[in-house]
Amino acid sequence: MTATPERFAPLVRLLDGVTATSLSLAWLEEQCTDLGLDLYLEDHLFIWLMDELHHRGITLSDANAAAEDVQSEEGLEVQAIAEDIEDIVSLQENAEDRLLSREETTQLLRAVQEGMEAQAWLEANPDAPDKTAKELLVAKKSEAESTLLTRNRGLVLRVCQQYRSSLNSMTLSDLEQEGNLGFLKAIAKFDLNRTTVLSTYAVYWIRQAVQQAIANQDRTIRLPVHKRAEIRHFRIAAEELQNQLGREPTVGEIALRLLAAESDMEDVVARLQDGGEQASATDREHLRRVEENVKELQTYGRQSPSSLDTFVDDEERDQHELLSDDRTESPEGEALKQEVIGNIDEQVDKLPEPDRTVMRLLYGLDGEEPRKTSEIATMFNRDPDMLALLPSRQFTGSYVESIRKDAASLKASGDSSAPEQPPELATKIMNLLEGTGGVAPRAPSEVADILNRDPGFRHPLSPTSYNTTRIRAIADRAISSLKNVKSVETLSLDT
Repeated sequence: MTATPERFAPLVRLLDGVTATSLSLAWLEEQCTDLGLDLYLEDHLFIWLMDELHHRGITLSDANAAAEDVQSEEGLEVQAIAEDIEDIVSLQENAEDRLLSREETTQLLRAVQEGMEAQAWLEANPDAPDKTAKELLVAKKSEAESTLLTRNRGLVLRVCQQYRSSLNSMTLSDLEQEGNLGFLKAIAKFDLNRTTVLSTYAVYWIRQAVQQAIANQDRTIRLPVHKRAEIRHFRIAAEELQNQLGREPTVGEIALRLLAAESDMEDVVARLQDGGEQASATDREHLRRVEENVKELQTYGRQSPSSLDTFVDDEERDQHELLSDDRTESPEGEALKQEVIGNIDEQVDKLPEPDRTVMRLLYGLDGEEPRKTSEIATMFNRDPDMLALLPSRQFTGSYVESIRKDAASLKASGDSSAPEQPPELATKIMNLLEGTGGVAPRAPSEVADILNRDPGFRHPLSPTSYNTTRIRAIADRAISSLKNVKSVETLSLDT
């Protein structure tokens, strides 16, 4: 069992007092509503509930929804379901198909699960030599889903019939298609190790799919399902805090309450409270994001939809004429933008490498999407030409003298090995210092000058790769050299 989210704690206390071995879906729905939770907006709540009930040995049942409770030898009376629904003309197509037994359902569900596992394997191993057996399991999965869907059509229609009042915007056929999607989702999530029967389990997912379809169809402005759930949680948290504090809660207070409701956030909330002295930068970033979301959720309560065809003045101009399209640049703005880009582009061409390439990639001057500094560093580290442009640290007399001292120390101790430096470099330095090969000994400063002029030697502490800091430094250097270019101030290193 995973940790129980704080928002679900009242449900845990409620279930602690339950002595029954079976609970109905309708009862659970009613209790969740009383506790301020929407079972159909939060599928993770239902999944958690199923785990909790299984852990407690409680079976989920629904006498009104389970297909076993309406099963008969003659089959499901589909005509009764379709009564008074004029727009359905073929609801008797499967009336003669008998309902599946539990054994048959289990066999088909096992075929679905084996097919899902085979499909996941095929996606992870696209180049496997022998995939015939796995592909056969995937094909059987599709057949099993089709059979389960066909034989449970009456169950889907029975649930859809409960939403007759919504048929002014959606036909029963439309609702059935949405219900079918919910049923397929139930098949994919069903656990064969549970005692709950498929039909009872599927009712939740069918209802959720139908309710979401109706909500999307009926809203003037459609909101994603997760956003509707967020709005509900925001309102509940705001109301609870207002009752508790006796005043309007601040954005920060609401954000903390919402953050506390998330799993694995108890320690974060504890550090953020009491002034947040113990909070880390990551903790504050969590809070900042939740506060931004709270501000967004607040706007939904203040805004009311308005038709774009509504007249806004005496000249009978509608909002189409007055509202600008923020996604489209004005002709003047586009012309100015192109002039600035052309001006900068011309000057960037005069920069040396790697400055020129960094500027082009960082700001998308070639018409491509701007790249991040980390992406540019990765690209440069794969390019030998760019690596060759990395600056080499200058050799100094003090560095050469340190090599001499290391060699003398090793010699005094009887160790004939070279100093801990690149072998070729150490050998070169010692030969120059000692005048090996008939050459006069050189002073440390002279040796340093010789090494600095020799492209075959690089200081051991010279950079060997690019990173984001180096890329930013190159960009800063390039911008500094372009500071007299018109409109170069439009560039910034926020990329």
